[in-house]
Amino acid sequence: MPNFIIKDNQYKKLIETVMDLDIYNQSSTVDASNGNEDIQESIQGTIDNLNEILSLFKTGKKIPQQLRSEIFGNLDRIRKTYSKIKYRE
Repeated sequence: MPNFIIKDNQYKKLIETVMDLDIYNQSSTVDASNGNEDIQESIQGTIDNLNEILSLFKTGKKIPQQLRSEIFGNLDRIRKTYSKIKYRE
């Protein structure tokens, strides 16, 4: 490798240029988080549970009237919450 003699100010400029290149070549990571990851995981878990309950119903599982009322009440609350989220300004 050949040796080069450069002046002090050229050395500083070279170092600045190398640092700039390093900054521009680093991959930039953009945080796409909206802060709702915990809610998303909970909703996905609930969807999985509802799909399992639906499967049980399709195979003939019977439930008491009290549980039916609870399910309908919970579904009403989900629909109201959905409307609030979707149509919120």
